[in-house]
Amino acid sequence: MRRLRSPILPLVLFALAVFGCAPRAAAPPTNAPISDDKAAVKEAYRKTAEECQSGKEHWREAGSPKRGGTFTRSGSAVTNLELMRASQNEPGPHVYQALLSTRGCYYGDGVMNPLLATSWEIAPDGLTITLKLRDDVKWQNVSPVNGRPFTSADVGYSIDYHLTPQHASQARAFWLGVSHQEPDARTVVLRLSEPNADFVEDLGHFQNVMLPREVKDLEGGYARTAIGTGPFIHDPASWKPEIELTLNRNPGYYERGLDGSPLPYIDRVRNVYFADYIAEVAAFRSGQLDRTGSFGLLRAEADDYRKQYPNAPKREELQLAAYSVWFNLEKAPWNDVRVRRAISLALDREELIASNRGSAVYGGFVPSSRVEYSWPEEKKRERFRADREQAKRLLMEAGYPPGSINTTIMTGGQYQEDAEVVQHLLSAVGINAQVTIQGRAWGPIWNQRQYPDLGWGGAPGAHILNDLVKAILETGNPKNTIRFSDAEVDRLAKAQAAEYDLGKRVALVDRLQERLVETMPYVPGISRVYHHFYNCRVKNTPWTKLGEGHIGLKRYWLDQGGC
Repeated sequence: MRRLRSPILPLVLFALAVFGCAPRAAAPPTNAPISDDKAAVKEAYRKTAEECQSGKEHWREAGSPKRGGTFTRSGSAVTNLELMRASQNEPGPHVYQALLSTRGCYYGDGVMNPLLATSWEIAPDGLTITLKLRDDVKWQNVSPVNGRPFTSADVGYSIDYHLTPQHASQARAFWLGVSHQEPDARTVVLRLSEPNADFVEDLGHFQNVMLPREVKDLEGGYARTAIGTGPFIHDPASWKPEIELTLNRNPGYYERGLDGSPLPYIDRVRNVYFADYIAEVAAFRSGQLDRTGSFGLLRAEADDYRKQYPNAPKREELQLAAYSVWFNLEKAPWNDVRVRRAISLALDREELIASNRGSAVYGGFVPSSRVEYSWPEEKKRERFRADREQAKRLLMEAGYPPGSINTTIMTGGQYQEDAEVVQHLLSAVGINAQVTIQGRAWGPIWNQRQYPDLGWGGAPGAHILNDLVKAILETGNPKNTIRFSDAEVDRLAKAQAAEYDLGKRVALVDRLQERLVETMPYVPGISRVYHHFYNCRVKNTPWTKLGEGHIGLKRYWLDQGGC
């Protein structure tokens, strides 16, 4: 697959399904041909739709799967197991499950597949959703749940748990204004207080998981004990917080492989944490890891590894979120929109792209990977242009002459190089900034707004449109950690969320993005292209981090002679 040089042109080609469980139309994947020819992009849509049909996915390996073995990868520094509260993704998506599943055929794929629910029916007004549950699902056979059947009562409990403010569940925003009934053990009826065009996608979000009630009152609750319905079981004896964690195959899992036996194919998943990126790269090169970490290799290391191992399996994907400058909006000078707009004008995205050796594109309030709604490249270049002189004028107008702002930029170790480029760009307009590193990951910093002034990183896990343009910006929303508030943003965010017609929704999101440029609650920077390599013994791997991280691992298989 050739390297991405510019984002795919957004095209409004399909309409959202409003009734039944027909999936919404697929956007072209980030590995689609890059072209300004709309006919070529339309053909990419068609080809992708064919290659994402069940059993025909473009990433599927030929041949019969083999069973057994351990898949070792770099994982998060797991300090607690409460996926719905913590920002880390391991081991949650393989132990727990949501009602639906992201298909994950490509990065940003919004088509939903059945999982714990076999079907869903949406009423014509969009306010009532009726779910039918599988009748063969059991909780993992671990005390105190002990393999009992999964029923609609578990769904009701999980919704109530997520909604309780004291639990601080990241899924709480998905259930606000939603009531539920369970007329029988296999049926759940959900009633929304207002239309939500993304609600079906919300049901498949990796943090919107179903929970067994028995664990809640154990010592440490869900933070110390993870029991779900998923394909892998957490091994508590192996867990060394911030060092290592192992998942073992769930022998009672209900989905079947191509050989007719229960998934998964592999026996265990070993997650090893590396606090240092260079150490992780060295471990992969030496064969200690079967896959590079969550963010893969940076461009320099990827190019070098490709030269050394030209036949190594590789996947590329365009980041769902944009790396951005985040503000502590509750203090000066960041509560002044003129200062925030000056930061945007100082941020030369071309320099950030160059520092990534061209392996990045312009970011936006809707990143390029959400192709239906993202602005075209030329529009993003115009709205997020660099203009140092205008930045200096805005700072002077706000009462901040050169040298008067001394600040910090907090980030995780994975983003240090980009943050240092931002530091350099701010110095060119008279802002003195020091980069501070807290851990390796950015997610915990963002979720808890730990940065005292400025932060650098992406909005974690935001692949659903409403996460990007509503939840993290809407006044009072639990996910609005930056505590931004603007009445017009709230109005447009609510209007687009209630619009099921794709063309009308695109128009509303466009107006919303214009308003965000005016108010600049944060400054979008760039979206990176991730470079993932696998050990050649690993087979049947989806093309996407989203697929691997949340749904694909149960279908991996290992072939020791496959190299």
